[in-house]
Amino acid sequence: MRKWFIVSVLCVGILAFGYIEDRRLIQRADVKFFLPRELEKNKESLHGLYNSRICIAHGGGLGVPRWRNTEEAVRQSLAQGFRAIEVDMLECADGQYIGVHDWETFRRLTGNPESANEPFPFEYAASQRVLGRERPCTFEFLNSVMKENEHLIMEIDKITDYRYLVEKLPYPERLLVVAYTAENYLAAMRAGIRYPVFCVWEQENIKQAEYYGFPILGVNAALYSSPENVEIFRRLHEQGVTILIIEASICDKPEFIRQHLGTTCSGIYTEKWTPEQFEMLK
Repeated sequence: MRKWFIVSVLCVGILAFGYIEDRRLIQRADVKFFLPRELEKNKESLHGLYNSRICIAHGGGLGVPRWRNTEEAVRQSLAQGFRAIEVDMLECADGQYIGVHDWETFRRLTGNPESANEPFPFEYAASQRVLGRERPCTFEFLNSVMKENEHLIMEIDKITDYRYLVEKLPYPERLLVVAYTAENYLAAMRAGIRYPVFCVWEQENIKQAEYYGFPILGVNAALYSSPENVEIFRRLHEQGVTILIIEASICDKPEFIRQHLGTTCSGIYTEKWTPEQFEMLK
């Protein structure tokens, strides 16, 4: 009896493993082949959307402190000539979203004494003022800004409820979202996100980016310390992959910008440089 039980368990395990592997293969096929076909079918190339001097306002805007994610930061970025702005949107305790990079930083910037990373309810978070004066971004505000500025490209980070995002910001041709896994990338596409950005934060992510053929990458600038990686990014860039570099302590340096912008990357998330200043670096 015990022998048949063991055999049955093994058979079930083999079938389950086969099913999981089949699903993985289907997902790989979806990502690797569906995406380029979609771009080709629509005669679209996100790479062409970016010129070789584009900068993306990181965390809503420039300056100190970092990652303000406020209405004022976004307005300032628009006034300074940005056409692309990145905003972190974190889920509140009640399921709504607010402009927050992380709750511990938000507490510090809004004068809340607690240092915990637990989320606030939406109404309370929205009532807080960053630096005592700036309103945190809401999706209602971001929607109005995109409606007012028809050329603005908005990138949303942190969120994984992609259907909610599509509902709140119905501008698929101007909406980017950061995806940290291949599964999230695929989920974003299926939810109607046209331009997910696959995050390449570690060395292993480079292999994933090459394997799946993602057309848009958000790359940790620290990976550029390796000459081998630089050559990979150069090759991908020449093939038409849009590469956006993040980590201001590295990519905000003039020498880094001059060396890589337009040759191994398409754009830079900046906390220092305005579009006008980028033009001066040419």
